[in-house]
Amino acid sequence: MTSSATDELCRFIAETRIDALSPSVRHAAKRVLLDASGVILGASGLSGDVTPFVDLARMAGRGPCAVL
Repeated sequence: MTSSATDELCRFIAETRIDALSPSVRHAAKRVLLDASGVILGASGLSGDVTPFVDLARMAGRGPCAVL
């Protein structure tokens, strides 16, 4: 079985050490994580319109991934 682009990207991310990244890349990564955290907090008060999607995600159960 061949690996997908997503598999390759995940492998690259998992195997890359933080000290291998330049200071500007580390700074950009921190900003992206901060932005994503803001989106998560902002979405924590979602309207009822998204309830079916939330239910679907809950029914799917846990998988081989982690949410940071």
